[in-house]
Amino acid sequence: GASCELKNDEGTWTAVTPASVMVRRSNKDMLIKCTKDGYADARATAISKTKGSMWGNIIFGGGVGAIIDHNNGSAYQYPPVLKMIMGQDTTLQEGSK
Repeated sequence: GASCELKNDEGTWTAVTPASVMVRRSNKDMLIKCTKDGYADARATAISKTKGSMWGNIIFGGGVGAIIDHNNGSAYQYPPVLKMIMGQDTTLQEGSK
């Protein structure tokens, strides 16, 4: 039942846990803050990672595909699961637990 705000340079999204949230991906990291009465806030930074397909676009596609993927966010990914612990500040990366 925590209220969470997820924010990157493409927008801000809110959710009440447990939740699934669709966000617009970016090459910038995403900041997450969750609050719940009686608990210290949970804060995290979800690290944006460039997908391998972006490099293939640059090498084999002459850059046009890379520009398109960059502009629509499909070249980047955040960790698929964001585990927040109330009262802690964490950094979330692909493959971290």
